[in-house]
Amino acid sequence: MADRESAVSADAFRAVIDVVVFSKDRSFQLSETLRSLHANVIVPTLDCSDGGVQFRVTVLFKATSPRLQESYNAIEEHWRPKLFVSFVEETDFEAQLWDAVVRPTAKLEAATPRFVMFTVDDAYFVRPWDAAGALRILHEDPHVYAYHVKLHPAITYSHPADKILSLPALRRTSHESDDGSFVFTRAEGTYDWNYPWDLAGFVSFLCC
Repeated sequence: MADRESAVSADAFRAVIDVVVFSKDRSFQLSETLRSLHANVIVPTLDCSDGGVQFRVTVLFKATSPRLQESYNAIEEHWRPKLFVSFVEETDFEAQLWDAVVRPTAKLEAATPRFVMFTVDDAYFVRPWDAAGALRILHEDPHVYAYHVKLHPAITYSHPADKILSLPALRRTSHESDDGSFVFTRAEGTYDWNYPWDLAGFVSFLCC
């Protein structure tokens, strides 16, 4: 779901997205989050030189017991070759998050659009999501500053606030590559529909 349209170039769209997953003492939930990303979102690739989206996944985690640490180690061993994922044990949250989001990449061309997605270890991707279509909207429409993967017209209740939501007016995008996203004005909604950003599938454009 895009938060507040343009002609789409016929050229192959290339982009890099850094996916940052936050986790604390929930190794099983994290494993299921990574499984759902692998099944429904990520097509592993080392670069995007021939078009498409390159995903770079970082798990920023904290384990408060040796048993949980062993569990995180096992999950990293299992998923690293499938998702090219990096596990970073939290010691300095601000510095490590900055490094995960803005780290330089020698192979990355200066003109390649870069994005970031934040998600958590109990957010599951239950159906295929066209990341390339969403990123293209963010890249080409200056009025759209965020894409909220979790939002859907059927979401009318905020669990944290225990409140019924007011939905903004939803408009279909006009992008040829889009998979059925809506755009909306955040100020017209409440609670989940009025968050400028969150940690459950929030995507934003970084540069280029």
